[in-house]
Amino acid sequence: MTRSGSDRRTRIAAVIVPVVLFGQMMALAADGPLLAAAAAAVEILATILVLLLVAPPSTFWRRLAPPLAVLGLAAVWLASGTMPGIDLLHRGWIAPDLNLGGVVRYIGGVAVLVAAAAVAWRPGGARVSLDAWIMVSLILLAAGFAMNEADPSRVWGYDKGFLAGRFTGTILNANAAGCLFGILAVLGLGRFLTLLPRRLDPAPLPIMIAAPVALLAGIGACAITASRTALAATLVALLLATIFDQELREQARQRTRYVVLLLAALAIGVAVMLFLVGDVVSDRFQTVSTDGIERTRIWAFYGRIVLAHPWGVGPGGLDDITLHALSSTTDAARIWFVHSPHNLFLSLLLVGGWPYLMLILTAAGLLAWPAIRSSAIRRQPMIRASISAIGVILACASVDITLDIPAFASLAAFLIGTVWGGSVRQPMTMA
Repeated sequence: MTRSGSDRRTRIAAVIVPVVLFGQMMALAADGPLLAAAAAAVEILATILVLLLVAPPSTFWRRLAPPLAVLGLAAVWLASGTMPGIDLLHRGWIAPDLNLGGVVRYIGGVAVLVAAAAVAWRPGGARVSLDAWIMVSLILLAAGFAMNEADPSRVWGYDKGFLAGRFTGTILNANAAGCLFGILAVLGLGRFLTLLPRRLDPAPLPIMIAAPVALLAGIGACAITASRTALAATLVALLLATIFDQELREQARQRTRYVVLLLAALAIGVAVMLFLVGDVVSDRFQTVSTDGIERTRIWAFYGRIVLAHPWGVGPGGLDDITLHALSSTTDAARIWFVHSPHNLFLSLLLVGGWPYLMLILTAAGLLAWPAIRSSAIRRQPMIRASISAIGVILACASVDITLDIPAFASLAAFLIGTVWGGSVRQPMTMA
């Protein structure tokens, strides 16, 4: 295969996962058993296509083998609870009709991670893939605005309920939407930083326009969702990405006026965005203490379930066990409509118990270490931005349902795989 043919196949492969994720976000973030199962099937097929296009070398598979093996063990743990026969651990997982769908959903997420890593392993693959995600995220934002203008109380005809007064984009949860647009802002800043003159990044004109637009529009959209955690995490991520950019600091010493004007323009743009939505944001922050108390009650409720079920309740068993655990009218009034523990660790424990949590944390550590080390050594803005975007997701998932929504779990897998592939490969493929 010629070099141009290989590059063309890489570019095609690099846009496949972003397009799949775009479809999921447009379809209510694939939130629901049927949508999630369908999305997972598409993810698996898309991964097969990506692997056929990029044909990762044996080195790729050797480097990915340790975390992939741990993720495989986690899949076996989940699947073993759905198999017929005697369960020696007496897990007693409930909702067996939903267990298989949960396992397929998990496999789909792992498939996305593998596909993203395989693309990022190829020269230029990570950049094309992240550029594609920035572009489709802007389309998601435009579609969300159009839907909100047409009917602020519904998305695709589905009632938003008590969230009718908040902007939710193309999905039904405002806090998750805030996370989505916060990620857009962070990646937009990272891409913008690669366009600084001394980096000499030959970016196409559309992405040169899209990067600053993504930064400012992402912040504004995140703010109007009125998601406090997403907005706070996004602003912190943007600040850290700017402060720790080595190239920006060097230019600040050598071309002070240029950098000051650049940062001032960005700061003014951010300030204008926040000013325009000031009432929405301030009203939400005034209820932090009340909502905080309610959130701790939710955590305490699901914490009691975790203590009673150390092996978890199985994929898809959360709603059933929640109804069984309602022991008073007070619990029923507070919890009946809650379909998530609003905390990532509690979610993992409820799905598969302590073994599942330990396996996922081990795999995360194996994937994170190369990226963190590379970020510390090479100090490249898109790696930092992608890691920061993952940080935004984790911050949101610590107090909300973000990673319980299938499309967002897949988005996290996409970012993790992209960062891992771009960090581990030599020479680096990200700038």
